Amino acid sequence: LKARDVRDVGLAAELYERLFRAGASSLANEELLLVPGKGYVAARACSWQPFEAEPMRRCSSVLPLAMHYERFGPGVGKALQSWVQHSPETDAVALCQTLRAAIESSDADELDGSSLFEASRSALTAMHKLCTRSSNRIKAVSTVAGY
Repeated sequence: LKARDVRDVGLAAELYERLFRAGASSLANEELLLVPGKGYVAARACSWQPFEAEPMRRCSSVLPLAMHYERFGPGVGKALQSWVQHSPETDAVALCQTLRAAIESSDADELDGSSLFEASRSALTAMHKLCTRSSNRIKAVSTVAGY
């Protein structure tokens, strides 16, 4: 698609669904996806859903796909969701990078104090969920392994 400079999101959606049905259940990190308004972007830089908190969405470099592809039906959504993370809130690196960008935006007077507080609260809440899930997985593995 990129080699032919295809910018038609409908055509891209159809091809993504066909690829998935043909067995492409995952993409390599360097594979590119069409993100309307941004061009072709590495799959690892995308998510299906955006951050929930508006200040985090504004400061995030992770590009959400649902807003562009949901209208093409569940087959396209299923394909893309198998290839990208569901939300940047499930990625500790994305959380930290976005919070840092929010702090830098606040320092540059591009983000007010209440928005920075909302971004911080959102990032910490998501981190807590990640840590809790990881802790629960470690406990389950330890229990199964007899530790």
